[in-house]
Amino acid sequence: MKALLRRWLMPENVEHRHRWVRAQLAALPAGAVLLDAGCGTQPYRADCAHLTYQAQDFGHYTGQGTDSALHDGNVWHYGKLDYTGDIWDVDAPDGSFDAILCTEVFEHIPYPIETLAEFSRLLKPGGVVLLTVPMNCIPHQTPYFFTTGLSAEWYARFATEFGLELEHCQTYAGAADFLAQELVRLVTSLGGVQKILVGAAVLPFLLLRPFVRHAPEHPCIGVLVKLQKRSTQRLK
Repeated sequence: MKALLRRWLMPENVEHRHRWVRAQLAALPAGAVLLDAGCGTQPYRADCAHLTYQAQDFGHYTGQGTDSALHDGNVWHYGKLDYTGDIWDVDAPDGSFDAILCTEVFEHIPYPIETLAEFSRLLKPGGVVLLTVPMNCIPHQTPYFFTTGLSAEWYARFATEFGLELEHCQTYAGAADFLAQELVRLVTSLGGVQKILVGAAVLPFLLLRPFVRHAPEHPCIGVLVKLQKRSTQRLK
């Protein structure tokens, strides 16, 4: 019953992102060489069984952090890393990969423009970059947090500069879902009588949220991006 209630009250933001990433990975041809850049705990390794999967991360985050920003507090298990170091300076030759996956990482990169240039260098002609990036997010995994989100215009601008084409850019979880997420975050941060009073005040909106249609696109939870390196022969 508790799980059903939570599913009703809260949008499936993470599940939405997972579905898009897994569909994109499934569409890549068997044997394609994929770099999971900023792979973290490698949540998509199991979805890459048909690919040649290689993992990259800087490998220093522990799950603990240095202040009160969001941390899961658990030991951070990276798994096997093929490349360790900065994401904007990967020790691999030009054109090494057919595809690059980078999920929920760009907000933790101090040099996002240089990173996009590096992805272009690493890709074979016709290769693709699959990105998921949060929008309007609060600080988390500090001290490795640098931006709350990048606009669709940012990807279009710098994709062109580095020989990439913006194939797909879609926001997900618009204003109603964003508000629901932050209201729940507010309630859970309170205690005692405050939690009861504020929880009672926001409950009507949470109950009605699934019926809200045509909510504004912004603010939103995140953006899903697919870039393709220019080539006369594209990766199907």
